Amino acid sequence: MAAPSAQTTLLAAALALAAAWPAQAQLCTGSFLTYQMTGNGTQVPETLCSGMRCEPAVPQAPVYSFDVPGCNPVSSTCGMKATVDVEFPGSRINCQLFPGQACATGTFSSGNVQLNNAAGAFVEGCGTAGAVIFQDLGRATVSHSLSCAAAAAGKLTLLFKTCPMWPLPTFVCEKTVTVPLDFAAAAGCPAPPPPPCTEPSGASSGASGNACPVCHPVGGGNGPPPACSVSVAGGGPSCSPDGLGKAQVRYAAGGVGADTLPGSAAWRTTLGRFWSHDFAERIVVDPDTNHVWLLTRYGSFREFSNPAAGTGLRLYQNRAPSDEFRKLYLVDTPPGGWELHTLDGRKDVFGADGRWLQTFFAADLTHPVQATYKGSQLTTVTFPDGRSDSFTYHAGGKLATITENPVLGSGTLPRVWTFTWSGDELTFATRPDGTAWQFVYDPARPGYLTRVDLVSGAQFRVMAAFEYEAGTNNVARSWQGDPIFTGPNATDKVTYSYTNPALPTQTVLTRTVSASFSEVTTYTIARDTVSRKPKLLSVQGTCPTCGLTPTT
Repeated sequence: MAAPSAQTTLLAAALALAAAWPAQAQLCTGSFLTYQMTGNGTQVPETLCSGMRCEPAVPQAPVYSFDVPGCNPVSSTCGMKATVDVEFPGSRINCQLFPGQACATGTFSSGNVQLNNAAGAFVEGCGTAGAVIFQDLGRATVSHSLSCAAAAAGKLTLLFKTCPMWPLPTFVCEKTVTVPLDFAAAAGCPAPPPPPCTEPSGASSGASGNACPVCHPVGGGNGPPPACSVSVAGGGPSCSPDGLGKAQVRYAAGGVGADTLPGSAAWRTTLGRFWSHDFAERIVVDPDTNHVWLLTRYGSFREFSNPAAGTGLRLYQNRAPSDEFRKLYLVDTPPGGWELHTLDGRKDVFGADGRWLQTFFAADLTHPVQATYKGSQLTTVTFPDGRSDSFTYHAGGKLATITENPVLGSGTLPRVWTFTWSGDELTFATRPDGTAWQFVYDPARPGYLTRVDLVSGAQFRVMAAFEYEAGTNNVARSWQGDPIFTGPNATDKVTYSYTNPALPTQTVLTRTVSASFSEVTTYTIARDTVSRKPKLLSVQGTCPTCGLTPTT
């Protein structure tokens, strides 16, 4: 018997494919995705596979629009559309391969468009048997109802498939090009910021963090006091004030506790806007366990989604930023919760409500660091060596004190740190020696620091100060030594100028050395593929970063 021709094989495969796609009069299988053919190109692709033209589709960047101009997704739900123009090279030629079939009603479409949700699951498709895509050019349109409170649901993916796979085990013609859609970002919904400058890269742990050259130190550099920094990639400052206890209280502008960001309401009850400490980490579901956030001790966010199928420990398949190599597992057996595993063997355990419970270290798995709660409030953290930290709270729920308790019988007295709040803003942190950090905020930007003072009795010194660029939360000027930038005692004076302030692509940093001389450094910035984390492409000029001298 003669072997079947390539076209006979293609037709048989196309008939098999038809069973997998509903035959409909329209090009698409649902109401959220539509596809309109707009004509043919002029090129004749040379890439052949089983007699077909099988070159990758060429999509353009998505264009977003509101169904009702002016709709605000922060306060309401807004209808939106994303349109993507695309070319399937050679589609007009491929549809003519099957004798006796009209292109418009044929069995096989050499181009398919597929819409997947944030978890990677199929939602809808275009290019079905009986309603094939038979022209080279077209436009895919995705409709979505967006609320910033459910921003994660607005992350979708379009897949443009040329010569889509059918049930032939050795057939490798399919080419797929993906276009991520992010309706929340396009609509301007508040998004978790990149890791702050106070968060180092995890090194052996595999945790993502910030690169030192991205950060410019203010008022004491990378060591005390007060270890504040400004990211040249935009946003407000971050600080890790010296001497704020073993639990180390930290600040990251725009981070945990920010309006509309995941877990903000519960976070602000205890730690206000943008403040965190070592034992405040938690998991927040958004909107369910298929998509969650880790709120970190540094005031930053890690995103995890798409847990593996099965039972027991289910590894989240997707994580952001892309250099976050720790593994988060969903525990779907009672009592539930999560486990975060690091590359160096550490394991952090979170309860079903997302709160941190225990930390195990590879060197001693039988003696964890252990949390104790009263209701929703952390009251004690005990350490393997017998020490502990205890926590108390003001009547409204804000953190009031952290006490470092020594080993019983050591003869050492406990040390107490006291915290004073004005609404959601931490205003004083008093240390065991009686000195205090005082924090001053911008009245037009709730939670954004303008000054960090070290107070001793009636005396104070401005250790770090900030002004912001109009209309943004980006730092425009930083300095120390004086309440105002032009004051006689101001030192370490730096100005920042941003290209594309919403998500800077270039920043010029100018540091005043003397009345007649300034150092200028230009940073060119790209972004992580799955998050807003900055990546430096180039640095030109002097580099006064990372606590180094300008000429290092």
